[in-house]
Amino acid sequence: ARALLLALIALLIAAALTPLTVGKGEVASVATFAGTQATAAAKVRPRDDDLKLYDIAIARIRHGENYYAFIADEHRKASYPLRPGVAVRLPTLAYIDAALGVESDQPRLLPGMVAVALMLAVIWAWWRRLGDELGAGEQAKSEQESQLRRFGTALMFLGASLGLNVYYFVLHELWAGMLIALAFALHRPRDGGGRWLAAWVAAALALAIREHVLPFVLLLGAYALWRRAWAEALGWAALVALFAAGFALH
Repeated sequence: ARALLLALIALLIAAALTPLTVGKGEVASVATFAGTQATAAAKVRPRDDDLKLYDIAIARIRHGENYYAFIADEHRKASYPLRPGVAVRLPTLAYIDAALGVESDQPRLLPGMVAVALMLAVIWAWWRRLGDELGAGEQAKSEQESQLRRFGTALMFLGASLGLNVYYFVLHELWAGMLIALAFALHRPRDGGGRWLAAWVAAALALAIREHVLPFVLLLGAYALWRRAWAEALGWAALVALFAAGFALH
């Protein structure tokens, strides 16, 4: 079983590091933000319309433009709607990707390091969380609980490894989902209190990237109220208020 698990890990790492390519002799033509055509130096997998839009936004930000100065025009060019407002993505990830040097689906050292660090943080946090929940570690009640902890962490690794897919580094759900998993693992509730600040930070960043994280934040806030953890409930309420103000401006 250990040998098979190691083989699976090796395959996942190889898959994460292997660039996705199209058929033999095909060369992708990539439209730059200025509207010109540039021929890719290597054969790459074609980008779908969503990813192309995010690629253009990142490129224009890297050239010094403001997101809101061009995003409406880019939506119109791609025949994408502007209403309701949720049809236009929040700018947070575009600015982060631009700062990290994310470029189409080409591997880059810094964003790859960030993705690996986030994956390891998720795995580590769930290892700790499962240990607390199952009583594993030094206070292990049984070998079965220790096995459950290892098995649960292995499953989290399989899910978190999806975050290493370079092709989808511009996709909001990829990063928001990883941050939700991290926030959930860092949350340590108990009646009347608990540790929640680290989870709040991870959830806040996820919410700044994608508004779909809001139900998760509301759920944690409701859970804090149910436990009468008033300070934590106030923290989640403040995050919702900050998001509402930012989203109104968006």
